[in-house]
Amino acid sequence: MTWLLLAVIAFFSFGAVNALFKVGQEGGLNRYYITVSLYTVAAVMSAFWGFLSGNLTAERAIALKSLALGVPIGLASVVGVIVLQQAFTKGPASLISPIVALNGIIVVAVALLIYRESISVAQAAGILLAFLAVLLISRG
Repeated sequence: MTWLLLAVIAFFSFGAVNALFKVGQEGGLNRYYITVSLYTVAAVMSAFWGFLSGNLTAERAIALKSLALGVPIGLASVVGVIVLQQAFTKGPASLISPIVALNGIIVVAVALLIYRESISVAQAAGILLAFLAVLLISRG
């Protein structure tokens, strides 16, 4: 699959996740049970896919570094999910979701500053416009 197709699939997947979080909050469901089931399913599916694809047979050093990186990623992810669910209990999803979606700007900054990736002027303008759009939406 191309990177663009994969990005589109991720877009729809994360959109569904956030929409389902809001459904759960509006339905009075327990966000901690939702979070536990989310990460249980993610762990089981990741392990299954890793074994199926043969990617869990990496060298020990690579495996240990990967696991070490997974810990802060997991912590940040859990904090983000819990805080997002709390935000959905206090505010409108139509404003919360666009603000949270701007997290891609952090990834762009890391890619530019650390990995020396480059973007065109048009791409930079698009990122700036997305940021400005969220500011306008949140001021309502």
